[in-house]
Amino acid sequence: MYESEPHHNIVFLGKNAGGEVKFASQRGIRDAYGKAFKGDVPGNDKKYGVNLIQPESRELHVYEAGIDAMSDMDFRKDYGSSILALGMVSDGPLQTVLGEHPNIQRLHFCLDNDIPGRTAAKKLGRKYVLDGYEVFLRLPPFGKDYNFFLQCERQNRSLWEQISHSKRRAVGN
Repeated sequence: MYESEPHHNIVFLGKNAGGEVKFASQRGIRDAYGKAFKGDVPGNDKKYGVNLIQPESRELHVYEAGIDAMSDMDFRKDYGSSILALGMVSDGPLQTVLGEHPNIQRLHFCLDNDIPGRTAAKKLGRKYVLDGYEVFLRLPPFGKDYNFFLQCERQNRSLWEQISHSKRRAVGN
């Protein structure tokens, strides 16, 4: 992952088992029309998706989007797990990663908490259990996705800190 020039978009990468970049997508706060910018870098191989694979890891956390993976990792303070962001609800990138990393035996499907995400999680969960993987389905605690959940959690924490600070000041006076 890195920041692009000149627009300062975040660029999410996906690499093959040899460390060669095969996939890159960009996300930004807004485009020239004020909408959130999303775009794939030309020449992408969609079979990879955004990934960060720990070579010795036996488990993989699977998300729909890179920002959801980052948000969940930040909330859990887990920066060492292997992750894959499909960029969709299809399992093409998952098949590629599992083919290149046969040591992975446990899958955590952390897809969005909407109809397409829940449907895909059940379908993929069933498929990979039948393929012999240990499978866990994990929805965000509330909201549509892990990024929304993290934003709400941070807003609530900030509000709680403001209230606590105000109470301490009131007691101290």
